[in-house]
Amino acid sequence: NFLQNIIKEAALIAAMEVTQTRRGVIRLHDEETQELVIAAHRGVSQSFIQRTRRLSLRESLVAQAGQPGKTAVIRVEDYGEGPVKAALLEEGFQVFVAIPLRARDRLLGSLAVGDPPDNTFLPSQLILLEAMGQQIGLAIDNARVHNQLTHAFEELKATQEQLVWSERLKALGEMAAGVAHDFNNRLTVILGRAQLLLRKVADPDLRNGLQLIEQTALDSAETVRRVLEFTRRRRDQPSSPVHVTALVEEAIAGTRGKWKDEAQAQGVTISVETA
Repeated sequence: NFLQNIIKEAALIAAMEVTQTRRGVIRLHDEETQELVIAAHRGVSQSFIQRTRRLSLRESLVAQAGQPGKTAVIRVEDYGEGPVKAALLEEGFQVFVAIPLRARDRLLGSLAVGDPPDNTFLPSQLILLEAMGQQIGLAIDNARVHNQLTHAFEELKATQEQLVWSERLKALGEMAAGVAHDFNNRLTVILGRAQLLLRKVADPDLRNGLQLIEQTALDSAETVRRVLEFTRRRRDQPSSPVHVTALVEEAIAGTRGKWKDEAQAQGVTISVETA
């Protein structure tokens, strides 16, 4: 859009300088509505812009020339009756030249400049304007193609970044799965030893400690299982309720050696109550 705006403004200035005109408008063809829409203007009022911002192809300056696809000089007094003629007269237009802007056999828009000295366009000016119209059409078409290619490149770049990110996540998942399997093997050893010792130990305190080790190993194994399920992208498992009280009690038991034994060694007693 920025490139198109530069082309339109520069083209309009050049066309007005060549013809020594005081007013000029470039319109672009809206293919969806089949209208010509003001895209650049010089020397016209805001009122004129608002009243003629969109013109159907039938009521456009190019169509009024009576020679579709050709450059022609039009006098406002000969313009078809209607709101467009009224706006031209109110703006002070008397005579103008309308030039279709084309590229690859497509109508891209129109260029109109008006009110030259003595209300006369020289034949040499018309020839030059028609040549300029061809070049302006090509330039606008090239700018559109450039914008389309830029947009397509940005989409391709975004897609490539998504693919790279997806591959990174895949590699991370594979690494997590490997770590989980290795950790699971170690948990199996810890759990097996704790369960064997539970069969041989009768002391209540030792059994409580071994049972804590056993439960911690089982909980850790469950965590490993969830990691493995995540890396396999499983989504069919329903959610299950979490017993917060049990989790708190397990956390308290697992950290008892830190918060209770060390505190008692310093003469501090800490008691914990759970609902």
